[in-house]
Amino acid sequence: MELWCADLSGPLSSSAAAVLTPDERNRAVRMAARPGQRFVASRIFLRCLLSHRLGLPPARVPLRLSPHGKPYLAAVAGETWDVSLSHAGDTLAVAIARDRAVGVDIEPNRPQPAMNDIADGFFTPVERRYLRSQPTDRQPTCFQLIWTAKEAYAKALGLGFALPFPSFSLTPGPGPATNRYSSWELHHPGHPTAPWSVVTAHRDQHSVITVASAPQGSTS
Repeated sequence: MELWCADLSGPLSSSAAAVLTPDERNRAVRMAARPGQRFVASRIFLRCLLSHRLGLPPARVPLRLSPHGKPYLAAVAGETWDVSLSHAGDTLAVAIARDRAVGVDIEPNRPQPAMNDIADGFFTPVERRYLRSQPTDRQPTCFQLIWTAKEAYAKALGLGFALPFPSFSLTPGPGPATNRYSSWELHHPGHPTAPWSVVTAHRDQHSVITVASAPQGSTS
């Protein structure tokens, strides 16, 4: 599994969009100016990244969209790859994995005014107790840690918000946490959760990034 980040704020060359499909270009045209530019930049970055892994020109990387809007790759030379993207402003996070489902979420590390209301609607009782057990000044970051872990898992399943967030729970893993890294234990009744890896791979004053990946051989 690989995690990449990119700054999408820079200008694009006039020829850069040539690597996109007609559907991708049409999708960008339907967006407002800045979101459209970020979409184009993110797809160019993703196609160029995957072209090096697959040995294909960027324009020929066989990206598809699932029914819930998650990008994925058609099988190439017998290999199955999964991809996941997330944006926080002009920062893009991309996770790619071979022969396993993967999801990534990036969120700004700043207070969320509706934090408690969101937690009441989307977190399990276990997650809410953990959040509210933290010192007040640590609760905003703790909220983002739980939220990115939940969203990364839902995206790895290819469901996003179609998956009820209170239907599964994440608790801090047994390993040591650091200022930038922590692991999570996943509890999803009725699902084989033990082999999943859910890791907050990056945390600083600007953003939180968490990646969820399924066992080898499991795809969304």
